[in-house]
Amino acid sequence: MIQKIKKLSRNIQFQLTLYKLSNDILFYLIIATLGSLLVEGALPGMVSGNNGFIILLFLIFAIILVISKLGAKLHISFKSNKRSHFFPFAIFFSFILIGNSLLKFSLIENLIITTSTIFIIALFYKTVFSEQS
Repeated sequence: MIQKIKKLSRNIQFQLTLYKLSNDILFYLIIATLGSLLVEGALPGMVSGNNGFIILLFLIFAIILVISKLGAKLHISFKSNKRSHFFPFAIFFSFILIGNSLLKFSLIENLIITTSTIFIIALFYKTVFSEQS
């Protein structure tokens, strides 16, 4: 059984399929995070009371790690030459709004959740609006 897994993991088609599936999973996790933020905004405590953000953030970072390792192994990289001067202001404004909505948490929890959320939003922005050639 282990020999079959090792043989399958060396297959380039399997690695490409896993890379594509990981990207799809990352997209769905980002959508789930945005949805849970909407639910948290409408019904405070519904998601944060059940450690929903921690699980989602852990899964997102794990998938990003898998994508980066597979991308490096398969020599997949993306270049973006497009610069937006509006994006840093939007990030700063979002940081303030999200941080303000989480005032019931301690300062360190608030900073971790807000920074992680901004990182996910930035990743989502790059994923959706990046130019692919």
